[in-house]
Formats: sequence, structure tokens, C-alpha cells
Amino acid sequence: MATSQAGLALVAWSSIYLGYQYQRQLQESQFERLKLNSVIKEAQLQALRHQVNPHFLFNSLNTIRALVDENRDEAREAITKLSELFRASLQTAEQKVIPLREELRTVEAYLALQKLRFEERLVVAMQIDELSLDTLVPPFLVQTLVENALKHGDHSKDNRRMVKCEIQTRERTVRIRVTNTGVLRPSINGNGTGLANAEERLKILYGSEGRLRVYPCGPGTVTAEIELPRYWSLS
Repeated sequence: MATSQAGLALVAWSSIYLGYQYQRQLQESQFERLKLNSVIKEAQLQALRHQVNPHFLFNSLNTIRALVDENRDEAREAITKLSELFRASLQTAEQKVIPLREELRTVEAYLALQKLRFEERLVVAMQIDELSLDTLVPPFLVQTLVENALKHGDHSKDNRRMVKCEIQTRERTVRIRVTNTGVLRPSINGNGTGLANAEERLKILYGSEGRLRVYPCGPGTVTAEIELPRYWSLS
């Protein structure tokens, strides 16, 4: 009887020990997978971040080139605006997110650069909810939407271009809308590293809480809309 009880006790302790070892190995495996996912996401973010600036530089240099033969003073001013934009780029190079107020300064500098080129032909409307200004967003996120609106939007018969940026806060989310004249393209992937890049960055940083959609919002107008968490921090 004693031998039988000792055997049962041994089996019980062996089961507990094996269960503990299994749980420990499972936790270590899960930790390694999480660590690997984190490394992969960081690499993806770095790659996507590097895609933004060359694309932006290409378009900005085209703007300056268009000004050189027309007005050298404005070309010099455009170079100054471009240097301001790249100063912002250098300052945020190692940051995954920045306050929205900083991002909007970049947008303002970009639009000032474009205004030099299009002058009165460019019509811009900004409606910003001040409660949104501390929201954390990826650098160049809103600027990418505005740049895409100018690049892919249709202009009117008198060559006027319209861009409207609206930012609204809700209880838990912030909604960013950029509207331009034009028609909806078949796929955002056709816009190169613009909206496709923004969508991927949102997915990596916010998961299902960060969304981008593009839709027609009226006759001859298209809206790119981003929704992301109002309160969010890097874990």
C-alpha cells in the first residue's frame, strides 16, 4: 500500500514538474515570437520611413525647378522652405510618432512651398480642432495626404487646385480628412509610396485602431480619411 502511494506521489510530482517545464518553455517561445515581431515591425517602420523622404524630395525639387526660369527670388524662397522641411525631417528621423501640432508645421511649410509655384491657383482650407494637437501621429502622415491630394487631384479649367484639410476629435479617436478635386482612382496602391505608405505605417503602429480609406465625397471631389486613437503611447 505504501509503495502504491509513493508511486502515485511520484507520478503526481512528475506531472507537476513536466507541466511547469512545458509552461516555462511555452512562455519563452511566446516571448521570442513577440520579440521577433517587434524587430520585424521596427525594420518595416525604418524601411517605410526611408521611402517617404526620397519621394518627397523628388516632388519638391520638381517644384523648385519649375520656379527657376520664372522667378529666381521665389526659387530662393522655395529652397529656404525646402530646407525648413528637411530640418523637420532630420529632427523626427528617429521618432516613430510626433505631436500633431509638429506635423501641421511641416504641412504648412509644404503648402507654402507649393503656393510659390501655383500662387492664386492653389486654394487651401484648414479646419483644425485644437483638442487634437497633442495627438501622436507618424511624421509626415498628414503631409503625405496633402501631397497626394495635390499630385493626383484634378484641377479646374482655369488650372485652380483645391485642398481642404479637416481634423476632428471624438471621445477616443481623431479623424483626419484631406479632400481634393478629382475622381477616385481604382486603388491607393497606384499612388506609389504615398497613401500606400501611410496605410502600412498606420497598420504597423496602431493595428486595427488605425485606418485609412479613400472615397468620393461629392461630385468631382475625393477624400482621404485617417482615423487613429486620440490617446496612445508607444509600449
